[in-house]
Amino acid sequence: MVELFNKFKLVIKKDKRLIILLVCGLIGISLIAFSELSSKPENEEKINTAQNTYTDYEEKLEERLCGIISQISGVGKASVMVKTKGTEESELAQNVSSDRNAQGDIKAENEYVIVGSNSNEQGVLIKKNYPEIQGAIIVCEGGDDVKIQNEVVNAVSALLGISKNNVSVMKMKYTEEKQ
Repeated sequence: MVELFNKFKLVIKKDKRLIILLVCGLIGISLIAFSELSSKPENEEKINTAQNTYTDYEEKLEERLCGIISQISGVGKASVMVKTKGTEESELAQNVSSDRNAQGDIKAENEYVIVGSNSNEQGVLIKKNYPEIQGAIIVCEGGDDVKIQNEVVNAVSALLGISKNNVSVMKMKYTEEKQ
């Protein structure tokens, strides 16, 4: 072992190009190792994006509902929470080709339709399916009036396409700011 080490030292002393090559190799390996440690896994990025899209959908829906409900006579200030189930799904265009072999069996192949070039390639979106809406809670200043409750329940049920049993309207608690 010592003999091998001495031969290696002798070769390195004689050939300076070998030292430069070894140093460059070590730097390259360390850069690759460092870049692998610092990058996020792709799956984690996709999960975070899906969760953000899901939350964004609920928030936009709540904002729009709150805006329209607040315009109903007697409702006053309102706050809305919508509960959804599932995730947003996208349906992409596919080319379907089928071949029949000598035995009469049919072999079908599906291939997604891609547009764009190189890093900007994307599938062609046919349809987007939003999460299923399970229910809604509305808290408003006029929430103690039965007539207002019925109007709000009817409006939310119609807008969201859910049963009236899945919509709840309550009176907003009194705050000192209203005086």
